[in-house]
Amino acid sequence: MAKSSNSFTVIEGGISKVYTNVVLGKNQYGAGSGGGGFEVDAETKNYLDAKVEAVKAQNDARFSEVITKLDSFNGKLDSFNPVSWQQQAGIAITGIVVTIGLVFSVLAYASDRFDSGIGAMGAIDDTLDVQRELNAAQDKRLNRVIQLLERQGFEPQAVPEGQD
Repeated sequence: MAKSSNSFTVIEGGISKVYTNVVLGKNQYGAGSGGGGFEVDAETKNYLDAKVEAVKAQNDARFSEVITKLDSFNGKLDSFNPVSWQQQAGIAITGIVVTIGLVFSVLAYASDRFDSGIGAMGAIDDTLDVQRELNAAQDKRLNRVIQLLERQGFEPQAVPEGQD
Protein backbone atom coordinates (compact mmCIF):
# COMPACT_ATOMS: atom_id res chain seq x y z
CA MET A 1 0.00 0.00 0.00
CA ALA A 2 1.40 3.34 -1.02
CA LYS A 3 1.54 6.36 1.25
CA SER A 4 -0.87 9.12 0.49
CA SER A 5 -0.04 12.63 1.56
CA ASN A 6 -2.94 14.87 2.44
CA SER A 7 -3.50 18.27 3.91
CA PHE A 8 -6.34 19.64 6.02
CA THR A 9 -7.39 23.02 7.31
CA VAL A 10 -8.28 23.90 10.92
CA ILE A 11 -10.28 27.09 11.43
CA GLU A 12 -10.06 28.60 14.90
CA GLY A 13 -11.34 32.01 15.87
CA GLY A 14 -11.77 32.99 12.23
CA ILE A 15 -8.13 32.13 11.43
CA SER A 16 -7.48 29.13 9.21
CA LYS A 17 -4.32 27.06 9.38
CA VAL A 18 -3.38 24.41 6.78
CA TYR A 19 -1.70 21.21 7.93
CA THR A 20 0.20 19.14 5.40
CA ASN A 21 2.11 15.87 5.28
CA VAL A 22 -0.73 13.96 6.84
CA VAL A 23 -0.24 10.21 6.29
CA LEU A 24 -3.24 7.95 6.17
CA GLY A 25 -3.04 4.36 7.35
CA LYS A 26 0.73 4.20 7.96
CA ASN A 27 3.13 6.12 10.11
CA GLN A 28 6.25 7.75 8.77
CA TYR A 29 8.22 4.52 9.19
CA GLY A 30 5.89 2.46 7.04
CA ALA A 31 4.26 0.55 9.91
CA GLY A 32 0.53 0.60 10.42
CA SER A 33 -0.88 2.92 13.05
CA GLY A 34 -3.18 0.27 14.49
CA GLY A 35 -6.27 2.44 14.32
CA GLY A 36 -6.29 3.25 10.65
CA GLY A 37 -6.71 6.93 11.53
CA PHE A 38 -4.75 10.03 10.63
CA GLU A 39 -1.07 10.27 11.35
CA VAL A 40 -0.04 13.87 11.85
CA ASP A 41 3.25 15.64 11.67
CA ALA A 42 5.06 17.03 14.72
CA GLU A 43 3.74 20.57 14.22
CA THR A 44 0.10 19.41 14.27
CA LYS A 45 0.74 17.15 17.24
CA ASN A 46 2.34 19.97 19.19
CA TYR A 47 -0.52 22.31 18.31
CA LEU A 48 -3.16 19.82 19.42
CA ASP A 49 -1.22 18.95 22.58
CA ALA A 50 -1.02 22.64 23.48
CA LYS A 51 -4.79 23.03 22.98
CA VAL A 52 -5.54 19.96 25.13
CA GLU A 53 -3.23 21.25 27.86
CA ALA A 54 -4.97 24.65 27.75
CA VAL A 55 -8.36 23.01 28.18
CA LYS A 56 -7.03 20.89 31.05
CA ALA A 57 -5.67 24.01 32.76
CA GLN A 58 -9.01 25.79 32.37
CA ASN A 59 -10.86 22.80 33.79
CA ASP A 60 -8.43 22.55 36.72
CA ALA A 61 -8.94 26.24 37.50
CA ARG A 62 -12.72 25.88 37.39
CA PHE A 63 -12.67 22.76 39.53
CA SER A 64 -10.47 24.41 42.14
CA GLU A 65 -12.90 27.38 42.19
CA VAL A 66 -15.87 25.04 42.72
CA ILE A 67 -14.03 23.13 45.45
CA THR A 68 -13.17 26.40 47.20
CA LYS A 69 -16.83 27.45 47.15
CA LEU A 70 -17.92 24.05 48.47
CA ASP A 71 -15.38 24.25 51.30
CA SER A 72 -16.68 27.72 52.17
CA PHE A 73 -20.26 26.42 52.19
CA ASN A 74 -19.28 23.47 54.41
CA GLY A 75 -17.66 25.92 56.82
CA LYS A 76 -20.92 27.87 57.01
CA LEU A 77 -22.86 24.65 57.68
CA ASP A 78 -20.47 23.73 60.48
CA SER A 79 -21.13 27.06 62.19
CA PHE A 80 -24.81 26.16 62.77
CA ASN A 81 -25.58 24.86 66.23
CA PRO A 82 -27.04 21.38 66.35
CA VAL A 83 -30.63 21.03 67.52
CA SER A 84 -30.91 20.03 71.18
CA TRP A 85 -33.36 17.46 72.53
CA GLN A 86 -35.31 20.28 74.19
CA GLN A 87 -35.83 21.94 70.83
CA GLN A 88 -36.92 18.64 69.28
CA ALA A 89 -39.36 18.04 72.15
CA GLY A 90 -40.75 21.57 71.73
CA ILE A 91 -41.29 20.99 68.02
CA ALA A 92 -43.03 17.66 68.71
CA ILE A 93 -45.32 19.19 71.37
CA THR A 94 -46.17 22.08 69.07
CA GLY A 95 -47.11 19.62 66.32
CA ILE A 96 -49.35 17.67 68.69
CA VAL A 97 -51.10 20.84 69.92
CA VAL A 98 -51.67 22.03 66.35
CA THR A 99 -53.10 18.63 65.38
CA ILE A 100 -55.50 18.63 68.34
CA GLY A 101 -56.55 22.19 67.49
CA LEU A 102 -57.31 21.17 63.92
CA VAL A 103 -59.39 18.21 65.10
CA PHE A 104 -61.41 20.44 67.43
CA SER A 105 -61.97 23.06 64.73
CA VAL A 106 -63.23 20.40 62.29
CA LEU A 107 -65.56 19.02 64.98
CA ALA A 108 -66.87 22.51 65.79
CA TYR A 109 -67.56 23.19 62.13
CA ALA A 110 -69.31 19.83 61.72
CA SER A 111 -71.37 20.48 64.86
CA ASP A 112 -72.46 23.85 63.52
CA ARG A 113 -73.52 22.27 60.23
CA PHE A 114 -75.37 19.53 62.14
CA ASP A 115 -77.16 22.12 64.28
CA SER A 116 -78.21 23.96 61.14
CA GLY A 117 -79.71 20.75 59.81
CA ILE A 118 -81.56 20.09 63.05
CA GLY A 119 -82.80 23.70 63.09
CA ALA A 120 -84.17 23.28 59.59
CA MET A 121 -86.31 20.36 60.74
CA GLY A 122 -88.85 22.81 62.25
CA ALA A 123 -89.35 24.47 58.88
CA ILE A 124 -89.57 21.07 57.21
CA ASP A 125 -92.18 19.92 59.76
CA ASP A 126 -94.24 23.05 59.08
CA THR A 127 -94.10 22.38 55.34
CA LEU A 128 -95.14 18.76 55.86
CA ASP A 129 -98.12 19.84 57.99
CA VAL A 130 -99.30 22.28 55.32
CA GLN A 131 -98.91 19.61 52.64
CA ARG A 132 -100.94 17.12 54.73
CA GLU A 133 -103.74 19.69 55.08
CA LEU A 134 -103.74 20.30 51.32
CA ASN A 135 -103.85 16.56 50.65
CA ALA A 136 -106.77 16.10 53.06
CA ALA A 137 -108.72 18.94 51.38
CA GLN A 138 -108.08 17.43 47.93
CA ASP A 139 -109.14 14.01 49.15
CA LYS A 140 -112.45 15.50 50.41
CA ARG A 141 -113.09 17.19 47.04
CA LEU A 142 -112.26 14.03 45.11
CA ASN A 143 -114.58 11.94 47.34
CA ARG A 144 -117.36 14.49 46.75
CA VAL A 145 -116.81 14.32 42.96
CA ILE A 146 -116.87 10.51 43.04
CA GLN A 147 -120.14 10.54 45.05
CA LEU A 148 -121.75 12.92 42.54
CA LEU A 149 -120.67 10.76 39.63
CA GLU A 150 -122.04 7.62 41.28
CA ARG A 151 -125.46 9.32 41.77
CA GLN A 152 -125.55 10.08 38.07
CA GLY A 153 -124.91 6.44 37.21
CA PHE A 154 -121.21 6.41 36.47
CA GLU A 155 -119.23 3.55 37.94
CA PRO A 156 -115.73 4.43 39.08
CA GLN A 157 -113.14 2.30 37.32
CA ALA A 158 -109.75 1.51 38.66
CA VAL A 159 -106.91 3.04 36.74
CA PRO A 160 -104.17 0.52 35.91
CA GLU A 161 -100.84 1.13 37.57
CA GLY A 162 -98.58 3.57 35.71
CA GLN A 163 -101.40 5.33 33.78
CA ASP A 164 -102.16 8.05 36.29
